[in-house]
Amino acid sequence: MLIIGGFYLLIAGGSPELFAKGKSVLTAVVIGLVIVFVAWAFLNTFLDAIGVAKWTGLMDNPDTPEVEGWWKIQCP
Repeated sequence: MLIIGGFYLLIAGGSPELFAKGKSVLTAVVIGLVIVFVAWAFLNTFLDAIGVAKWTGLMDNPDTPEVEGWWKIQCP
């Protein structure tokens, strides 16, 4: 969506409608990313504060490389 919003701004030329559309798409992208990152930080802090990472084995432990933190993506 970031690319699409930038593309709208690029092709807008003198069209205020396309410029406004591109600006609104980029604004929505930024707001969405902020929501995602704040939610991740909140969830990470909450799980760490109540100790879920320790008793579920979801913490990043160098002794067990096959079990990594809950926030890490494991590709097969």
